[in-house]
Amino acid sequence: SIDPGWSSPCSFGLSARDFEGNIHRIFTYYEEQKRPQDHAKDILKMIQDCKWTDGRMPYMIVSGKDAFAHKDRYAIIANDVTFADVFRDEGLVLTPATTDRKQGWWAWKSLLPDKYFIFEGMNQPLIDEISAVISDGKDVEDIQGRGNDPNVSDHALDESRYSIMAM
Repeated sequence: SIDPGWSSPCSFGLSARDFEGNIHRIFTYYEEQKRPQDHAKDILKMIQDCKWTDGRMPYMIVSGKDAFAHKDRYAIIANDVTFADVFRDEGLVLTPATTDRKQGWWAWKSLLPDKYFIFEGMNQPLIDEISAVISDGKDVEDIQGRGNDPNVSDHALDESRYSIMAM
């Protein structure tokens, strides 16, 4: 799963579901200040070098809707090339994620504490965001800022939510 992060961090997570329905978060890529081409190349290398999957490509990569937008809201010149286009050119095909926030948080909560596992050592950005997250004061079924507060780091949380909804 991926949260593109045009001007904020790009978060990519590799997760797998076992035959008992447990979800295992294998690794998190979390970088900012890079071009989409660089993110795609770095993520592809992490997937190929992953010792737990022997470099197998994921069945599906789900992404937030902003990966498919034709205009970067911060761009000076409109661009017809999307984040998803750049990733496809590098061999990583993105699929639009189910982004419903409340359904996603409830789906994730239903896996805790005994059906969602995070591999140690490769997921610190996700662990940091999980540790810091609190509910929103105006909508307790969502997290603080409801995805619109630049002071709330939620990129790994969002892409993990996309992954859980896809599985």
